[in-house]
Amino acid sequence: MYTEIYLPKDRPSIFRLIFTLVAIVLVSMVIGTVFQFIYFYLMGVDPSILFYSDSSKNHLKVALFVTQLSTFLIPALVFAWIAFKQRLWSFFGLNNPLQFSWLLLALAMLFFLLPLIQYTYEINQSIPLPEWMLQMEEDATNTLETIIRMDHVWDLVINLLLIAILPALGEEFLFRGVIQQLSVRFFNHRTAAVWFTAFIFSAIHFQFEGFIPRFILGLYLGYLFLWTNNLWVPIIAHFFNNGIMVLLSYFNPEMINDIDETPVPDLPWYGIIVSCICIIPLIIYFRNIYRLPSTPEKQEL
Repeated sequence: MYTEIYLPKDRPSIFRLIFTLVAIVLVSMVIGTVFQFIYFYLMGVDPSILFYSDSSKNHLKVALFVTQLSTFLIPALVFAWIAFKQRLWSFFGLNNPLQFSWLLLALAMLFFLLPLIQYTYEINQSIPLPEWMLQMEEDATNTLETIIRMDHVWDLVINLLLIAILPALGEEFLFRGVIQQLSVRFFNHRTAAVWFTAFIFSAIHFQFEGFIPRFILGLYLGYLFLWTNNLWVPIIAHFFNNGIMVLLSYFNPEMINDIDETPVPDLPWYGIIVSCICIIPLIIYFRNIYRLPSTPEKQEL
């Protein structure tokens, strides 16, 4: 990634940046939590029944909005501003050239990747998990099912903001934009950085029955940023991945009962293999069309 030139190369400086990032995330999460409780108090909402009452759905969406901002987007932007000031957008690669063909091919790759994600989701569900993980999974599913139910077009607009736009921006800025680039310097290896970031990306959602498919999605988004050096590409791909689920839930409410599953038809094993094979030329295209600078410290994949 060209953007890693903005990061120091010595370990002590990288550790200071990592410590700064963790501190910013924790402080921002605390502020967000305080803001949520102030909101609940002023609105007379009991947080203990927030996830079980349809009448509290709008309040739950406000809480999710605050969580998305305070956990992902704001910490990433604050960190980049403190560390890089006026070079903030350059650090994220947002002002680098963006080709429309990249977006089309990235979305094509996502299309072929969905059957594999669906298949790994079924495998993940068959893995025995401790009770506390299953309880967290159930709570997360109940929350999503409450939010995703839409009666009006306005609900669709709000859900696209909460489930597609904000996560695409916040999670990509934090995970691919900050954590992945810090990891490149920490591990001194791009592949390790992409895989480590994908692991953190999946684990932080605390939905363990979907850990493997979300990990694969994290790899896909991480390599998009690595290959294109432009954060807009994984942001748009992330938006489409989440936005399709929201749109399908709006036009086909029956699928809400299976909201955790990827909205693609079940394919036989050979269909999944064909789908994976179709991804290979897209991977080759991205690797060939984008040339990394030939500096001694940069390692090829």
